[in-house]
Amino acid sequence: MFENPSLVQAKELLKSGKFKEAIDIYQSLLAERSDGAAEAAYNLGIVYQVGSGVNVNIAEAEKYYRLADSLGYKMATYRIANLLFKSGNIDEALLFYEKIAESNPSAAYWSYRILNKKNTVNDRAVFVDHYLELAANQGHVLAQRAIAMNFLKGEKGIFKIPLGVKLYINTLVNMTRVVKRDDKLKYT
Repeated sequence: MFENPSLVQAKELLKSGKFKEAIDIYQSLLAERSDGAAEAAYNLGIVYQVGSGVNVNIAEAEKYYRLADSLGYKMATYRIANLLFKSGNIDEALLFYEKIAESNPSAAYWSYRILNKKNTVNDRAVFVDHYLELAANQGHVLAQRAIAMNFLKGEKGIFKIPLGVKLYINTLVNMTRVVKRDDKLKYT
């Protein structure tokens, strides 16, 4: 799939500090509901969240992220969850993290952390381990380390301790790659 030429142009304008022109292109893509509308909304969210040529406006950023989310842009869903989490709206943040946990290792990890911290019981308890495993399977090294530590502590039975050692060593190797910048940490 090829990127919309207007999106490419707007990104170049942002890089060169021509914020108003870039914002105008994004607004135009939104108004036309073109192929690039979802990404344009997402990029406008970033513009307002970080203050690129405009005053920082978290409410405006959230508005654009929600629009991009409604158009199917998954990173916008993740950004909404982060904003909600930072503002203390943990329950709503969890809903957004869970919405994309299958395709975003950090969203899966944050779903795990929120549910684990809440000491979830009843029907939600099963999801604590599910989200941790989901994040680890998608390459999230902190999730991999948490699973290794559970095994090392004997929480999964004493016969799983050797597996915990192996997993922990693998996690250290993965983290070393991140430090050497040969690889990226998956969505911390």
